[in-house]
Amino acid sequence: DDILSVSGNTTLNADLNVTNNATIGGNLTVTGNVGIAGTLTYEDVSRVDAVGLSTFREGLFIPDSQKAQFGNVAGSADLNIYHDGTDSLIDFTNTAHNLRIRGDGEIRLEARYNELSIRAVKNAYVELYYDASNHPDAKLQTSEKGIKVGTGVTIETNGQATYTGIVTATAFK
Repeated sequence: DDILSVSGNTTLNADLNVTNNATIGGNLTVTGNVGIAGTLTYEDVSRVDAVGLSTFREGLFIPDSQKAQFGNVAGSADLNIYHDGTDSLIDFTNTAHNLRIRGDGEIRLEARYNELSIRAVKNAYVELYYDASNHPDAKLQTSEKGIKVGTGVTIETNGQATYTGIVTATAFK
């Protein structure tokens, strides 16, 4: 067996090829790039400090009850996104600011996959749906004058409804 044992500082001005295992008992400092063709495993690591862009080619997996945290400091983040084993949650805890969901077209909220519940259209209207898979027309839509009620919709109230001015009822489609 060929064994190279080095104690103290050593400078190598050529390539170093290791075909078997290498063990480093102290710190390893690399000033250039590091390429890893296999799997890089972190053992007993409580923190990985990555400076710059990180790329996850096969996605990012976070186990149940572990949070993706954004803003403020770790453990006291302003925004948490996670799955608690039962529900998927977005928690925004910064009461000094707002949670905004923005887009440059439509924003759609679906209570069930491909079943529209709320639709907000850029520079236009907001629509509310009921059981969208069976009823594709919006039940209620905002307009420049107030609100519009969908075709075939019945307005129900548990109390008194008061209208001021001229009341014109037209359905939209």
